[in-house]
Amino acid sequence: MKRLFIFTALFASILSHSQTLTQAANEPAAGDQDRLYYIDTAAFSNGLPNSVNGNSAVWNFTNLQALSPADTTFYVAPSSVPSSTDYPGCTVVQHGFLDIFIKSTTTPTTQTEILGVRSGTFNLTFTNTAIAAKYPISFGSGSTDNIAGTYTALGFNGPCSGAITTTADGFGTLNLPDGLSYNNVLRVKSVQTVTLTQLSFPIATIVQTIYNYYHNSQKYPLLSVNYQFIATATGSNMNMSYVTGSTGAFVTGLKENLLNQDKISFYPNPANQFYVHLNIPVSLSEKLVVSFYDLTGKKVLSQEIESGSGLDHPILIKYLARGMYTAVCEGTSVRHVQRLVVQ
Repeated sequence: MKRLFIFTALFASILSHSQTLTQAANEPAAGDQDRLYYIDTAAFSNGLPNSVNGNSAVWNFTNLQALSPADTTFYVAPSSVPSSTDYPGCTVVQHGFLDIFIKSTTTPTTQTEILGVRSGTFNLTFTNTAIAAKYPISFGSGSTDNIAGTYTALGFNGPCSGAITTTADGFGTLNLPDGLSYNNVLRVKSVQTVTLTQLSFPIATIVQTIYNYYHNSQKYPLLSVNYQFIATATGSNMNMSYVTGSTGAFVTGLKENLLNQDKISFYPNPANQFYVHLNIPVSLSEKLVVSFYDLTGKKVLSQEIESGSGLDHPILIKYLARGMYTAVCEGTSVRHVQRLVVQ
């Protein structure tokens, strides 16, 4: 239940402690910060062990590699975000490259709701809210909520509809790098589907499947695996995925001072609206092509780089709109894919 592409960052913060998740202990609050690392999964050539579920499950993620620097998600009071007045009842805002407006409610059901989302390129308002979590949550519990609202995105606007289905489908042991092992971990699977409509015709459907692994040692997930599929009416489909891990779980084995010496990476992330930098290992000497793709899968920027000319390469991104992109750096022997936020 974390990070539909617009809900991604919220869901990770709503579910936290492992055996039974409650509103009092697990709901996001103003002042909260979630620090996480993006994860390199290259060692899992046959895929991640997400198919493992049930009681007494064992999830083996020991070959993951954390990538620094860490990203931080902030939760703030509605009074600090002027557009919160458009969402009556909002109790906290997840504030970043987009704002997610959240409402805590106890009647008639104890749950956390999403009222809407705003960014420079994507705005969404729910007419019946979207239930992100119904409490309490424990192994075997689940819920489905039908959602509806309106959107503006990519020059289009109109109604949207879909569903969020959440199931606590696994309970067991999570093994992480450097000998770290966590017992009594609750795995929560969330499938979020939203269809965007223009003039009564569907123009795009977004399906996001998220696996979150929670332990009672911290408020945020130890690990989150996110798969996204976007299908458009024009037949331009896009698959995306990314994995993140909490600094509270990976800090012991992270070895931050060594992470970027031999890895390709774009930084900072989030990036400002002028430049993003590409870090290239000293050992790599070949022509590289850097491309940026928006959420529809359209290539919006491409540039060639000679990797032997230095470690740090600034890339001008001032003509990219605020939002989330897939950045790809590839050459004859390497291919690096990274989610990048421009703010």
